[in-house]
Amino acid sequence: MLLPAVSAHRGTTTGESRIKMASKKKAAKQRGSWRRWALPVAFLALIMTPFLVVFSIEEKTTAAWEEFLARWRSHGESFELQHLLPPPLPDSENVALHPALASFLERQDPDLDWRQSLPGDLPGWNEQAYLRYLRDLSEGNVTNIFASFGLEPCAPADFRAHLGKAFKDWGAVLDRYGQAVRERTLLAFEVDWARLFLDEELPHFAAYSNLGKAFLARAAIRRALGEAKGSQQDLATAMHLARSYDRVPLLLCQLLQTGLLSSILDEIRAGLTDKFFGPSELREIAALLEQAPALPANYLAGLRFERALILDFFATVEASQRAEIFPHSDPGSRGGVIRHLLNRRWMDASRLALCKDQQELFLGTGARLADVERWHSALSLRLADGWEHFIAPLGHEALVSTRMGSSLARPLFTADSMLHGTRLAVALTRYRAELGRCPFLLSDLLPTYLPSLPELDPSVELDYQIMENGAWHLSVRVLGKDLGGWEGRP
Repeated sequence: MLLPAVSAHRGTTTGESRIKMASKKKAAKQRGSWRRWALPVAFLALIMTPFLVVFSIEEKTTAAWEEFLARWRSHGESFELQHLLPPPLPDSENVALHPALASFLERQDPDLDWRQSLPGDLPGWNEQAYLRYLRDLSEGNVTNIFASFGLEPCAPADFRAHLGKAFKDWGAVLDRYGQAVRERTLLAFEVDWARLFLDEELPHFAAYSNLGKAFLARAAIRRALGEAKGSQQDLATAMHLARSYDRVPLLLCQLLQTGLLSSILDEIRAGLTDKFFGPSELREIAALLEQAPALPANYLAGLRFERALILDFFATVEASQRAEIFPHSDPGSRGGVIRHLLNRRWMDASRLALCKDQQELFLGTGARLADVERWHSALSLRLADGWEHFIAPLGHEALVSTRMGSSLARPLFTADSMLHGTRLAVALTRYRAELGRCPFLLSDLLPTYLPSLPELDPSVELDYQIMENGAWHLSVRVLGKDLGGWEGRP
């Protein structure tokens, strides 16, 4: 009776063992299968992770860029190049197409500076000394040009004899150029703006600034010769050339325009210091200063234009995939990294990084120096910390390009401040000459001697004082730095 029970027990034990053995075999087989697939799965995850990260970046940056565009477009801001291109200019108004200037432009070499526009055969002419004269003049240290000819101050007749026939011949050439300049209004060039960053050759933007400084050189010489009317006319011609750059909204052109205007203001200050100009010339100079370029407004337009150019360049790069249009495209350098990483997923990060730090500059009454200072700081931080907050290599190149905009700001605002100061100085000189006393307040100059008081950037300070000896003194400070000033002799 016991035997079947024992057999059943043994059968159950054997069955359980078989089940356990089968389970162990199955588990072992599953472990072997998992081990067999672990390496491929890990390898696939390793491959997919960068793509997932990139797609995440794409989604994030695209959304951020679209939100940025929508917000600023709702305020009337434009980002498209076609909305910012200068309107066509008739040939009859274009200084760059005047036939009388063709011979001058043919002699221009963009690799040389403006001194080649000056006469090399003037006796004793010293180009380096003239450059020192301009530098010292801007610092208020020198008020005559004689040292540029190796001379001590002398009578106009002696100076004229020293210059001789070479000066007369040069003057005749400048007179022809001056007439041509006054017949036209603005500068315009045939440029494919969408390809501006792709082509190395640019029009001769600097040639007209060179010509303007040649007229300023003659204005200074005429001051030494005692020719007030001629000097004033040369100042007017130089101002006409400075104003002509308003038509070309490039920061490069604004740099040339600012430098030319600064030199004009330096020469006017020297004439005021010497009491050189008579009443009629002072009235002409006052009217001339009201025609000066609106530097901050032009600067704001230039920033917008350069931004649109770079955004359009991004679109061109996206569409082309051509290695030769990449900035710094040497395969052995950073250009190889740029080409490797450049694709649609990085573009919106580039666009956003380019535009985000500039947003305070583009709306409202116009650019202010404090805003530009903050923009400059933001640019420096992004360029220094390029991979933590700024991951788009092409955008890095764009920020390097736009650094010129922040570098231009301080000399531009300085020149604009000196322009306001020069307007006041001319008005004060006229007031003192006609009424025999200084005004108690600057508002006393209105409206006979000045149409309105200047609207200054908050970083600019103008200080007007009446001295004990009856003279007046006007000084300018920008961000706490003293830029010098003007004095009216008693």
